[in-house]
Amino acid sequence: MKKKFIVFLASLLVIVLGTVNRAKADYGYRVTVSGGLYNDTYYVLENVPYGTRFTPSEYGLAVLEPNKTEEAQAKYYFKGYHISGEEVERDDAYVSSIVVTKDVTLVATYGIKGKTVAYTARFVDEQGKQLANDAVYYGNVGDKAVVSYRYIDKYDPQAYNIRGTLKENANENVFTFTYKLRPGEEQSQKSNRKAGAPAGTGNASGKASTYGSGDAPVEVLDLDTPERLQEAGTAVAEASVSAEAAPKANNGINWLVTGLSSIGGIGIVSLIWVLLKRR
Repeated sequence: MKKKFIVFLASLLVIVLGTVNRAKADYGYRVTVSGGLYNDTYYVLENVPYGTRFTPSEYGLAVLEPNKTEEAQAKYYFKGYHISGEEVERDDAYVSSIVVTKDVTLVATYGIKGKTVAYTARFVDEQGKQLANDAVYYGNVGDKAVVSYRYIDKYDPQAYNIRGTLKENANENVFTFTYKLRPGEEQSQKSNRKAGAPAGTGNASGKASTYGSGDAPVEVLDLDTPERLQEAGTAVAEASVSAEAAPKANNGINWLVTGLSSIGGIGIVSLIWVLLKRR
């Protein structure tokens, strides 16, 4: 009888922990994009599902140039986004695409204009065919720039973000995102071609995405790091995962659910331990 009761408690523990994970997955989060000191943009996206990838460029927020005063426009330039509450002076502080795991605020950061140079993001397939228009940005020579991928239907990129130091020669500042068809799409395109239908190259989309199949894209591909040290699919520490939560009342609900479930789980484990000791 006691053995059956212990099995029952263990099963109850599994159910409690599973409920927590489902609650976390069902919880809607808030993503805020702030223009910072020199831009008056304030964009809020509500009820973002857990695990969604958010990319500012998909919402027309890739670059927030200073717009508050003429002096700001003449003196400063958009440098990138950092996560509210995190240190900005690190090379890896800037993010351009994040995975949403909690409420998060992205704040635009600005630098003082110096020796400005252009850098370009390209979006091609494995054969080098262009899938979307190039995106051109500007920064100071020596800046550690970070560029985000662009969502292209039916394709996965080799990386969600590419980071590299800007050089004086703009031709050397090319960040190339190489895409491959997701499993199943290649066969579909071959079938279309046999049937006489044109092969699609994908369309840029303005929606957040939660896809990912085959070889997992690298979170951040750093062009300043030797390629041999960057294995495809390596889980690079995501600044997005350690995001500073924006103040929001709903956070209390999340903490309450997690706290109560943790207490319940500890209680069940303790009871099982006591019963085992008495055997």
